Amino acid sequence: ALGRAQQDLEFYRGIANPVAGAKPQPVRVQQFQVLATDAAARSYTLRFALNRPTRPEESSSGILGVTIDGERGGAAARIDLNTLTDGKTRELAYSFRYFTSIEQPVTLPADFKAERVTIEIRPARKSVAPYRQTFVWNPDVT
Repeated sequence: ALGRAQQDLEFYRGIANPVAGAKPQPVRVQQFQVLATDAAARSYTLRFALNRPTRPEESSSGILGVTIDGERGGAAARIDLNTLTDGKTRELAYSFRYFTSIEQPVTLPADFKAERVTIEIRPARKSVAPYRQTFVWNPDVT
């Protein structure tokens, strides 16, 4: 439970103060939504936009990792994109100049209760460290 409390603290700290001494990130996740494509089948679509608050004249590329944190059998659990796509997708590549939209279908395991989605942005430029943005799992019914 301590690990879970620590995760929660980091999550809420990120919401309360997203720029805690951080320099502006080259790519940001915005307009994040979870769409329930077929709730009975536990199928959802993660829809979000990436944009560049700084230096939009340069194109940006890299890899996105997606994990969902939640509960499985009463214990904290984390599942990755590979599991969520039944082995079809390990990570998502991105490359854009100003703005791009991403839609990623996912299927939750039957015994998993989703709580948070974390998108890890791993820019191709070596000088930029990977960073994460976390969102509450709150499906919109389409």
